[in-house]
Amino acid sequence: MEKVSFSSEGIMLSGHIFLPESLEAPLPAVICAGSWLTIKEQMAGRYAQELAKQGFATLAFDFRYFGESGGEPRQDESASAKVQDLKNAIAFLQALPIIDLDRIGGLAVCASAQYMARAVAEDERFRSFVTVAGWFQHPDTTPMFYGGAEGVQHRIDLANAALNQYQQTGQMDYVPAYDPHDPNAAMFFEVDYYADPNRGAIPQWKNQFAVASWLEWLQLNGIDGIAEKITVPLLQIHSDHWRCCMKEGLRTGETW
Repeated sequence: MEKVSFSSEGIMLSGHIFLPESLEAPLPAVICAGSWLTIKEQMAGRYAQELAKQGFATLAFDFRYFGESGGEPRQDESASAKVQDLKNAIAFLQALPIIDLDRIGGLAVCASAQYMARAVAEDERFRSFVTVAGWFQHPDTTPMFYGGAEGVQHRIDLANAALNQYQQTGQMDYVPAYDPHDPNAAMFFEVDYYADPNRGAIPQWKNQFAVASWLEWLQLNGIDGIAEKITVPLLQIHSDHWRCCMKEGLRTGETW
């Protein structure tokens, strides 16, 4: 593993590159991204390490506002920013002489599947795309998880207030990223991954959520206008116990 950094719209991002033991350049490469609010040492890094054992050069990095990467406010879950960071990550990989420019793919876990889907749809440099337990926001289903339209609007109101305060004072309001006992937390239900110190609750991870993040998250559409533009080979991996695409009418086993 080698620690690297690259610029995304003037913000320095920190990442880890993993290489296979046998280097036969040029190497196929994979950009790995984890769920929302996570850092490179969590899901992304785990997948990156395992794929490197299979002969891929892999990159796991901290999106802006998270981990060792720059940007303010911290812990801001911005879908638009993450899409741009993914595009700049592929530009970084393409500048490395050991990388095969025609064999760069993306692997995204949970919420980052929708961010990477947009990046793949808009950037022809991605030549393949894999989602693992992909989470895709959609206006039809988002209210199901946040107490209906009233719950969504309540969080949007909190986000607008937090954003106004940040613009005026530079101070952002935060709630826990994960706390099953706090209804104001970003994840207010039991998720073993974020509670386990051997998995998600690692020392490097900051359990915070910028309240202003609700604006993008709750108004995000990760399917319409995106899915039909993905023409590269696509593999979706998911459990029989979860829908892969969270949209009305889609059921386990169906794809786009």
